[in-house]
Amino acid sequence: MFYRAKLEKCIEAAQPFFKSKITVETLRTRSKSQKYTLPRFFIMGMLFRNSHLSAPQIAKMIGLKDHTSVLHGVNRANEIWGEIVLRQAYDQIFEKEEFENRKYTFVNGQGWVLKKDFQVGLDDEL
Repeated sequence: MFYRAKLEKCIEAAQPFFKSKITVETLRTRSKSQKYTLPRFFIMGMLFRNSHLSAPQIAKMIGLKDHTSVLHGVNRANEIWGEIVLRQAYDQIFEKEEFENRKYTFVNGQGWVLKKDFQVGLDDEL
């Protein structure tokens, strides 16, 4: 659920750069047409350079075979748009305030958990 929401927000940020409508289903298609690959590259570049997600996690999110496809997409995105454009698009959709007020926190061994669940776990340990 958390990854799906992050992917949908990235699609919103990428939409102004492309003429055709981008959806999660169009990102997951196997087509190698530029209509599908360019938005896929853009979103992979945004996620890989700016978020906590690893290449295998991004590959699973978008429905790619493995992490090397993500690395190739990130390189292509940097060639086409540049890292500054990718960072600005990401920062516009995920502002600092939202990041500080997020509901999830990362816990080693557990991944992303709700803050209140994490706090309850800490209180139980003490």
